[in-house]
Amino acid sequence: MNRREGRCAFSASKAARAQLLLRGKVRLEPLPTRPRTALGLDASYSARDGVGVGAAVLVSLETLEPVDCRVYISRVCIPYIPGLLAFRELAVMAPAAAALSAGADVVMVDGHGIAHPRRFGIASHVGVILERPSIGVAKKKLVGTLVEGPGGRYVVQDGERLAVVLGTRPREVYVSPGHRITLEEAASIARATIRPGGWMPEPTRLADVISKALKTIIGGQSLINSALASLCRVKLGPRLEELERPLRKAGLEVE
Repeated sequence: MNRREGRCAFSASKAARAQLLLRGKVRLEPLPTRPRTALGLDASYSARDGVGVGAAVLVSLETLEPVDCRVYISRVCIPYIPGLLAFRELAVMAPAAAALSAGADVVMVDGHGIAHPRRFGIASHVGVILERPSIGVAKKKLVGTLVEGPGGRYVVQDGERLAVVLGTRPREVYVSPGHRITLEEAASIARATIRPGGWMPEPTRLADVISKALKTIIGGQSLINSALASLCRVKLGPRLEELERPLRKAGLEVE
């Protein structure tokens, strides 16, 4: 079945088949060394001409402070379809991530890793593309059942533990390995990056904050923390030159 949004044709069935092929590249294995940095990824969308904002924030795992940030803004024509999030979000997320991935020991993505109908969520997709250890941090469950086990709650399907649940409803996240990391390591890193009183791991939380802030700027407002604004460099996609002025006015560096 083809679904269209704007001038973009997208085949959900072909995308699902691609996931089934690509999941063969996923490796769940222990990290070779202790990670020192994490790259948080998220995307937000403006009602303005279907514009998407992809944010990548490099965070020190020792201090949980951001050390670098890249944003890519472009029009996105692929619709949101559950289970096929990567094909929509990577259009803006991948260019931002590619600029900082060399300095990232692990990548944390707002979305699922293997806790996915085809065991290949957006975090697995990102990990395979960047060839980096990756972790999925999702706010909703896609598959499996919740089971109480040693050390907490797990998402289980067909006897396999796919994700660890951190927090309690409604403030909870589903943490699953994406690529080149184990479930236990993914959960440990995610748990260690949640600030006291918070519920989202700091790398994905910051990416969420930045992508949503830039969405408001695109919509005609200016709601971004000045410290984050000074850290971020923004790249615009084709035919979005009109956004350069409001972004610069908000204190952002536009490439």
